[in-house]
Amino acid sequence: MKFIISLLITICIIACNSKQGKKQAAMYKTTGRIEKYDEALNNIINANAIPEIIAEGFEWSEGPLWIE
Repeated sequence: MKFIISLLITICIIACNSKQGKKQAAMYKTTGRIEKYDEALNNIINANAIPEIIAEGFEWSEGPLWIE
């Protein structure tokens, strides 16, 4: 049973790192950049992350908001 679980986890990891996964990520348009005011953010977000537009054409929608 442990072997089967290990095998499934390995297959999932390989599938996530495949070229097709990289092609799908490239399908989205990118915009802007992430401004980091604290290096601790690198523990949460990849240092090379780029904001992607995953949908557009909406007349109105809510977006991310942060109020100190």
